[in-house]
Amino acid sequence: MQRNLCTKLKRQSIRHYFSERCAGGPKSKDFWPTVKPFLSNKGLLKDPVIILSENDNIISNHISVASTLKEFFVNAAQDISSVPILDDILNHPSIQKITDHIPAPTAFDFSPVTSEIIYTFITKSNSIKATGVDGIPAKIIKSCSKTISEPLAKLINLSFATSAFPNRLKEAQVIPVYKKKDPLDKQNYRPISILPFISKLFEKAINSQLSTHFENMFNPFLGAFRPGMGCQSTLLRLVEDWRKALDSHKYVAAILMDLTKAFDCLPHSLLLGKLSAYGLSDKSCSLVSNYLSNRKQRVKLGPHYSEWADIVRGVPQGSILGPLLFNVFINDIFHFLDKSSLYNYADDNTLSYAHSNSDTLIHTLQQDCTSTLQWFNINQMKANPSKFQAISFGKRGTRDITNFTFENTTIHCENSVVLLGIEIDHSLTFNTHIANICKKAARQLAVLKRLGHLLTRQGKLAIFKSFITSNFNYCPLIWHFCSQSSTKKLETIQERALRFIYNDYSSTHHDLLKTANTEHLHVKRIKEMACEVFKIVNNIAPTFIQNLIMLKCSQYSMRKDNTAVVPKANTSKYGLKSFVHDGPRIWNSLPNEMRKIVNYGEFRRLIRNWDGPSCNCSICR
Repeated sequence: MQRNLCTKLKRQSIRHYFSERCAGGPKSKDFWPTVKPFLSNKGLLKDPVIILSENDNIISNHISVASTLKEFFVNAAQDISSVPILDDILNHPSIQKITDHIPAPTAFDFSPVTSEIIYTFITKSNSIKATGVDGIPAKIIKSCSKTISEPLAKLINLSFATSAFPNRLKEAQVIPVYKKKDPLDKQNYRPISILPFISKLFEKAINSQLSTHFENMFNPFLGAFRPGMGCQSTLLRLVEDWRKALDSHKYVAAILMDLTKAFDCLPHSLLLGKLSAYGLSDKSCSLVSNYLSNRKQRVKLGPHYSEWADIVRGVPQGSILGPLLFNVFINDIFHFLDKSSLYNYADDNTLSYAHSNSDTLIHTLQQDCTSTLQWFNINQMKANPSKFQAISFGKRGTRDITNFTFENTTIHCENSVVLLGIEIDHSLTFNTHIANICKKAARQLAVLKRLGHLLTRQGKLAIFKSFITSNFNYCPLIWHFCSQSSTKKLETIQERALRFIYNDYSSTHHDLLKTANTEHLHVKRIKEMACEVFKIVNNIAPTFIQNLIMLKCSQYSMRKDNTAVVPKANTSKYGLKSFVHDGPRIWNSLPNEMRKIVNYGEFRRLIRNWDGPSCNCSICR
């Protein structure tokens, strides 16, 4: 009796707790903190109560834990490389390569900024960012943006004139965030650095001018931290290159490289040498040098803090300038490769090569992989060959290439590899990846059903769009050409979720989609493909995928404008089922007026109401 009564009271309390905190729906400040822990573990264990195990001893004291994490974060990259930087930095191989490829770069000096530019930086900044060591919230700065813009502009211009970055703006507060595996192991925590908001404004002023200077100097295949470039662009280039080679009956293989603490280990002296080689004046280099030097950080656990620690290597975490400086540092790696293609996204580097002879492919890829490892070594970046992954694709589905050997390490080809969050199998079916995202979405749907009786329909829809649907919206063009069974799995998850949200188990799937004002996931991917073709046709896509789509050139006036060339294919598996083949088909099926639009926002608005291709092929069905 008493046990049943306790269970009843417990359930009533749980129901009351959720009803009270979720009653306001997604607009309530308590809604997301209440439901998110049940749907995703991202960002969890950001709690001040962290316990570590160090040398078989349990550390539970908050200050001791903070100090332990501080030492780990600061010293993790100190002993990355044993290769010293040359005293004469001009003779460094990377500097020489930069000089050879950019013999007379345009001289660069920072220009004064106006109060209008600073005002724009402030108003476009995110006001909900965490507050730094100075204790000044972003909301306060934004609320007085008109008043503070002019004094800030004067301070930034003074920083440019004196080549000095304020020391108080170099202090970072680090929040340790649990990643995965054993929570007692300090290596399983990621440092999230929080810098003062005003520091971000100084950095934006520097970043905006440096980005313009380097835009034409960056290698076209440098795929991260650049406008319009993302994971999907890099993966699309990679997968389409593979499909093209396999459609031509070639062997294809790739080696995925693993780097340790890539952003934390960059030597400042070499970075400054590269900046100088790219045309920065001595005064500009002095400002960047001052920005990188004398930086400090401390770990914060609730109300407890560690001591301050000096940072002597790497680019600042959580900064605006950090990603740009990393791109500057790694840009010359492309000059050290002979024949293989490098697919870069930040610290993810994949070497790939295709050839009709498997022995030639193995030799070339091993040789270029050795050259890449030498670049990492002389640039004081640590690669882990033992953690490299390899995958191979053979003629007509065979896999004659089984391993690669270099640097006294043998890497065996896997059945599948994970790159930028996408699991790629050796047949390019993406069945494993789709099975994984369906499993994750099904778990989230199960949680939604458990909480459903405590939520409004608006709350259910918010969870559906924010968590369940997001699984299917990450890089969809990469795995679009999956099997029909995989496509059905995806559609089934969406249908089950919508039937539960609307409590409708009798309507057809088509009517259910109309009620929810949405459409089939397959149709969404087709529209996403049309949008990607639009960006290529109008030259707003990354340059390294511009060659995937070609427009027809005719001296005669045609009934259709801006039609794309549909290339011939040798195989259906790799040739017909590819972006370079289906993209032009989908583009050509658009109304003539849509293909003539040049504004991307207007195109996306119109394509929402497009019914999709009208042909009766298996893809469109």
